[in-house]
Amino acid sequence: MRPDPVDPDDPSPASPEEEVCAAALGDYTDLLNADAAPSIDLFLIQHPECPEAMLRPALEAVVYMSDLFNEVRRSKGGEALIDKMVEQAKARAKRKRERRK
Repeated sequence: MRPDPVDPDDPSPASPEEEVCAAALGDYTDLLNADAAPSIDLFLIQHPECPEAMLRPALEAVVYMSDLFNEVRRSKGGEALIDKMVEQAKARAKRKRERRK
């Protein structure tokens, strides 16, 4: 495993384990956004190819962030704040892509 598996500037390739877990995490995120996500425990059982020590913390973080965004969205002015955060994240990602060229 790389020293920091979430560092986008790390040039080392992802391990097969990391790639499988990243795909599973993406699937869970999609299910969560569609209000169709199973419990984390059930999802881990359904994905035995992913080490629990790697996947569980990521799933917990996704659930936490989803809950946080939903609370902000429901608050006064929250939707505009989230829109601004999304635009800032897109701009950062674009700058990183341009630096890599």
